[in-house]
Amino acid sequence: MKPIAILEHSVEAPAGYLADAIEQAAVPSIVVRLYDGAALPDLDTVSALVSLGGVMGAYDEAKYEFLAAEKELLRQAVDS
Repeated sequence: MKPIAILEHSVEAPAGYLADAIEQAAVPSIVVRLYDGAALPDLDTVSALVSLGGVMGAYDEAKYEFLAAEKELLRQAVDS
């Protein structure tokens, strides 16, 4: 089974209870800490994406450079 990718945007908004629930359901998952420079997963390697919130707005790409690439990944996921 492919893991669920949980995309974390800041240390202040961790996966927390969601990660706990996924673990209790025995579903594999990976936490992608975008704020630490982690690479986005390839869509072929995950079963689902969960994009968490954070302190930034959706259009704060100048300050949070990972947002543009993440939004493109989410667009590709929706298109597929």
